[in-house]
Amino acid sequence: MRDFGFKPAASAYTYETDFCDGGFHAIFTVDAKDHLSGRVIEKETGEEYLPLRIRDMTGEFVHHVRDEYRTLLKSIAMQIGTPVPFHSDQANRIALRISGKYGDEPDFPWNGAADDAGDYGVFRHRDNEKWYALLMYTAETNLKTEEEKAAAKRQMEEEKKRRAAERKKREELKKAGKKVPVSRRKKKTDGRPEEVRKINILNLKIRQEDKPDLLKESGIYPSYHMSRKTWISVKLDDTLPDDRIMELADQSYILTGRGGNKHPRADSRGVWIVPANPKYYDIVTVFSNTDETIWKQGKGIATGDIVYMYVAAPYSAILYRCTVTQAYSATEGNRNLMDIHIDERYDKNFCTLEKMKEFHVTTVRGPRFMPEALERFIQEGKN
Repeated sequence: MRDFGFKPAASAYTYETDFCDGGFHAIFTVDAKDHLSGRVIEKETGEEYLPLRIRDMTGEFVHHVRDEYRTLLKSIAMQIGTPVPFHSDQANRIALRISGKYGDEPDFPWNGAADDAGDYGVFRHRDNEKWYALLMYTAETNLKTEEEKAAAKRQMEEEKKRRAAERKKREELKKAGKKVPVSRRKKKTDGRPEEVRKINILNLKIRQEDKPDLLKESGIYPSYHMSRKTWISVKLDDTLPDDRIMELADQSYILTGRGGNKHPRADSRGVWIVPANPKYYDIVTVFSNTDETIWKQGKGIATGDIVYMYVAAPYSAILYRCTVTQAYSATEGNRNLMDIHIDERYDKNFCTLEKMKEFHVTTVRGPRFMPEALERFIQEGKN
């Protein structure tokens, strides 16, 4: 049974040992803040063994060194209370941040069930046992963009047509009593299976309407092994920065929790970006005369939530920060409406759509989560 719990760590120290039949020397350092690091020296050359860190270096020997090194790393980590149950550094960093933020440690439901299945860590809500993150170790080839999937499907269909045409031609030649050519065969290989790179990925829950924009980001793919409509898979190989992955993890946590659909904040208030189209309702003129109005209520928005109003062309910018003073329920009649009050106004050139794209907000078709980094930019710029 794995135990990657947090325990009081000893003071800073260094631990050294030989491994891989004495061919390598590992040096592990634990600093005063319990941060564990290590390096490997090839004893024959006396130099650091760089293939250990180079992701594209493959081969049976390199994998063997990595596996033995990770075994040592995990052993030390368990003793000092630093969890490193996963293969990639980023996977372990993200797991640590999720545990620190939500107090949930991963469990390993398939531990020992199959090869690598023990490396599948699940983060669950404590109140409803629902998953909000699944950390997996799988072949990189399992991640495909929509374009790659479509191309593979076309290739498969073309291959079927080619084979059908070839069979038809062979049958026609056979009926005509002509010589039938030998069918084409795949080239023989040396018998060794092609090496497939395996990586850590993180499956996270999303809103279906956010999927098109998310899949434009490098490192984000349609979900592997889960619903592709409302889940995504994120590569944990440093393609995306940790902060961006945590923003997505925060959304997944809220979407899978009781009541779902609110962006997380320390004060538990939901934070949203809501669109306004001047062609249909001149919100700028309305807010030039008053600080309050009634607006269409987006699904999940509640009383007390914060709403950033994105006003479409000719402004194409966030112009207002509002508080929802009343979100009406079905029993109160106007369930599709909410009262909002302006807290702050912004210059039309301050937070434009072009600036929002830097924070992965490329469109605002309906109410959507406000990324923490974008809200921070707005607040810091305002102050």
